Amino acid sequence: MALFTEPKHFGGAALRSVTDWAHYNQVIPQHPEFAAKRYAVVSSSSPILLREGLEDPLLMAHGMIDTNVHFQDIVRLTRD
Repeated sequence: MALFTEPKHFGGAALRSVTDWAHYNQVIPQHPEFAAKRYAVVSSSSPILLREGLEDPLLMAHGMIDTNVHFQDIVRLTRD
């Protein structure tokens, strides 16, 4: 997140990083009153939404077989 929000101050590497919290909705309560609020907070903390702020190099490493963090996250970040 530091590379996306404070360019020119950090160098970095990411290993199996979650780049979009929207794919992890199992942590969002199912009750509609709470789900919208929680989703807004979770979504706003997703690095993929801040990718335009990335100015410095970022090394990203992720295995294709990961049962915890989806491989599609890093693909979307590098492709979009």
